[in-house]
Amino acid sequence: MNILAEMLTYRRAHDSAGEAEFIDRFILPLDPSIIADKQGTVHAYTVTVPGNKRALFAAHTDSVHNRQLPATRQTIGFDTTRQEFFVNNPKQRDCLGADDAAGVYVLTEMIAAQVPGTYMFFRGEERGGIGSDYVSRHCMEWLNEFNYAIQFDRRGTSSIITQMMVGRTCSDAFARSLADVLGMGHKPDPTGSFTDTANLSAIIPECTNISIGYENEHSQYETLDAGYLLALTAAMIAKFKTPPVLTLERDPDQPATFDYVSLLDLDDMEIADLVEFSDNDMLTAILIAAREEIANASF
Repeated sequence: MNILAEMLTYRRAHDSAGEAEFIDRFILPLDPSIIADKQGTVHAYTVTVPGNKRALFAAHTDSVHNRQLPATRQTIGFDTTRQEFFVNNPKQRDCLGADDAAGVYVLTEMIAAQVPGTYMFFRGEERGGIGSDYVSRHCMEWLNEFNYAIQFDRRGTSSIITQMMVGRTCSDAFARSLADVLGMGHKPDPTGSFTDTANLSAIIPECTNISIGYENEHSQYETLDAGYLLALTAAMIAKFKTPPVLTLERDPDQPATFDYVSLLDLDDMEIADLVEFSDNDMLTAILIAAREEIANASF
């Protein structure tokens, strides 16, 4: 719990000093391999624990903390009754950053427990998946080795995402088998927006995103259910120490289908078609559509 609390004190806007300090404190000590472009921009850090060449676990290092605030650290609150972290000063209009410090926490704990698999810490997810987009385009042969990619970056406590804005990324059969392994009451959820594994879904058969306990992300009202997150972490360590048998059904070579809404259709959609979107979903759609422009912009 102390490590998780410390992680949440870092303000980690993409390419900020706070993100750099967070990476120095929690990721570089893991002695990761680095995926960078010719200009030296780091897009991802990877750590491999031998014993499961087919499993990829992912999280992202950045957050949507307010760049106008100069501090690299923040104070956070904790409700001992609800076992819940929260923003200590909501008047500051800044987020908690459990999206995705909580996911980074799960990965680092699994690595410490020597759970077999490959661990990917992506950069730039909150800027439209810059890091995972680069990895998907430049590391295809390596990514072909994996059967599934599980990202820890979803709100709530019950979702195993099966569809994102790129289309179907995960079969219902895989989601149900993962839920059965964890034994925590998760269910397949087709209402995903975006996370890094969406960018890998044209290569890796089963790409999902699992609830990690935060709510009201990207806002001063963001909270994190620490009790749930600790239980999920314990379940991942216990159930994946020996790689479980998970159902693989999705073919990444098949054309993407999407039963929720398609980014490709956004220009032609009527307002009535957008009523199911949250504000964060709409923002994510814009970020994905304009990722290159955003990456080259000055903030």
